[in-house]
Amino acid sequence: MAEATGSGRAETDMNMKNPAIRRLLAELRGLQTRPNPRLVAYPLGDSLFEWHFSIRGPEGTAFDGGVYHGRIYFPPQFPMKPPDFVFLTPSGRFATNVKICLSNSGYHPESWQPSWSVETMLMALIAFMPTKAEGAVGALEYPDDRRRDMAAASLAYVCKDCGRANADLLEE
Repeated sequence: MAEATGSGRAETDMNMKNPAIRRLLAELRGLQTRPNPRLVAYPLGDSLFEWHFSIRGPEGTAFDGGVYHGRIYFPPQFPMKPPDFVFLTPSGRFATNVKICLSNSGYHPESWQPSWSVETMLMALIAFMPTKAEGAVGALEYPDDRRRDMAAASLAYVCKDCGRANADLLEE
């Protein structure tokens, strides 16, 4: 494990010649300078390779009003290889604490496009929520009334790792 530097990042993250680090720092700057009201994403702790995200449920669906928190695991070869996504907040669509199968995730490297940004990936995830599970890894098919209950309950979620509350992350 690398030692932390005075700036709070691990020494391995400080190698600005590493294309993954350069790209992830650019992604972070973009999200900070041009915030999207539908989502937030940020590195967890002192590594750029594990991020947390929160997304709003898609409007006009059983997920509407919910805020869903999760993790993104970026491989050292990012952006040439896709990240993995794990939900931490129950939604009735994706299992919690399981890498989920998406066309822009590590389950489908053949579909991955290095030009996809963190924001693009998360917007795709929002759009993907109301689709049918169809047996995909980490996919759930709950009835809409249960999903609406989970959407309401999601606002009370506080992440044990980053300490952030869903209710505060995406305020109007």
